[in-house]
Amino acid sequence: MIEPIMYFGIGFLVSALLGLLFVPLVHNRAVRLTMRRLEAATPLSIAEIRADKDQLRAEFAMSTRRLEMSVEQMKAKTTTQLAELAKKSDAINQLKKELGEKTASVFALESRDKALRDQLRDSEQEFELKATSLHDAERTLAEGVTKIDKVYGRMTDISVTDRSLIWNTDLVETLELDNLISQAVVTMHCAENRKESRGAHMHEDYPKRDDKNWMKHTVAWFDGWGGNGGAVRIDYRPVHDFTLTDDVEYIKPKARVY
Repeated sequence: MIEPIMYFGIGFLVSALLGLLFVPLVHNRAVRLTMRRLEAATPLSIAEIRADKDQLRAEFAMSTRRLEMSVEQMKAKTTTQLAELAKKSDAINQLKKELGEKTASVFALESRDKALRDQLRDSEQEFELKATSLHDAERTLAEGVTKIDKVYGRMTDISVTDRSLIWNTDLVETLELDNLISQAVVTMHCAENRKESRGAHMHEDYPKRDDKNWMKHTVAWFDGWGGNGGAVRIDYRPVHDFTLTDDVEYIKPKARVY
């Protein structure tokens, strides 16, 4: 009984030793076959894959460095822009301060301009009253021409401070004032020039109508604007002593008798 058990144990040990000898060989062969299959299934070798990985790492490192450099440049640029913005903010604050001062100056000029315009209108009204009350005498007319020219010259002190383009009453009133003074200048020059009395034109130095020298219409040109210039050129147009039809006779002018 003991001998078969011993043979069996010795056989088992021998088979175990043989198995230990062959197992590594089989494992190595299986590894080689697996690597061959992987290499056959994969288009790139392990070395190429590693090289690609190294290249990708290098490119990633370069891209990261470029990104860092761009961020640094953007930071520097942002710092410069912030400094410029601070300077511009200071300039804007200074401009606001100057604008406030100029606005105050504009208000002061508007007040002065209004006072000058009122004074000029008062002077014009006073002059018209005085000229009317003296009945257009020769001496008074000559003085009136001088005074009205001075009044017109003071238009250079008038200015328009309102620059708006919608319902600018300041501009409208200034244009009306300039037009009225220009009309007054022309009227005064023409009245002083006509040496006779005719209709509403009464001249104390020449109380009679002079048809021989003054049977003609006065035509005047005014060369001036806003107080500049102011010259008046006077010419004449003949009075038509005929009608445009034979059905109506010409009516000769007669003296006004009151």
